[in-house]
Amino acid sequence: MSGPRTLPPRRAAGNPILVSVASPIWDGAQGNSGAKSLGVLSATVHLETFNQWLVEAEGVKTETGCPGRFAVLLNRGQLVRHPCPAQRDARLPLSRETYFEKEEVQRLLQDDSAYAADYRDPLRGGRSHLAAYVRFRENRDWLAIVEHDREVALSPITSLVGSFSTLAWTAAVSGILLVLALWALLFRVTRERPEAPPKRAGLIELDL
Repeated sequence: MSGPRTLPPRRAAGNPILVSVASPIWDGAQGNSGAKSLGVLSATVHLETFNQWLVEAEGVKTETGCPGRFAVLLNRGQLVRHPCPAQRDARLPLSRETYFEKEEVQRLLQDDSAYAADYRDPLRGGRSHLAAYVRFRENRDWLAIVEHDREVALSPITSLVGSFSTLAWTAAVSGILLVLALWALLFRVTRERPEAPPKRAGLIELDL
């Protein structure tokens, strides 16, 4: 006699990932003993639709094939959204050990400031990013990491520093040339012999 038959887990066609948001509607101030719950406002959004909204917020892609700034989403440690993994064969969602448990990610999550000035995204080949993370207020299982390409983010400052550097060198060279010109003029004046003052006609000189 055969044992109990194990059925494979059922999955929706295409494995869609949904984001559900719900909030109670109160009649009066929340926490007030007289407040009455009128109902619950809820919505369910396909993650793909949410992803399209994020793509518009992230803007155009850079020469790296990745937006200059982007957000990755994790649900219970699983990576469910990454706009530009370097590995083209990376299929979402990714397991915890593939992204969440990586040393770079854990270092960011354990930082009290929730910010890193040199974050190496595990799926971006070690490229440096400015990064910060936040947990969803109403659903702590969800986590978002916002990344900004460090080189792109600092390019305005780098360009400004370069402009000031060029201006400083120009001013320094101009100052040196001006000083040399003044010294040359002073040297020429001191080397010239003073001419005798002209004598007035009819003036009698007395040798006292």
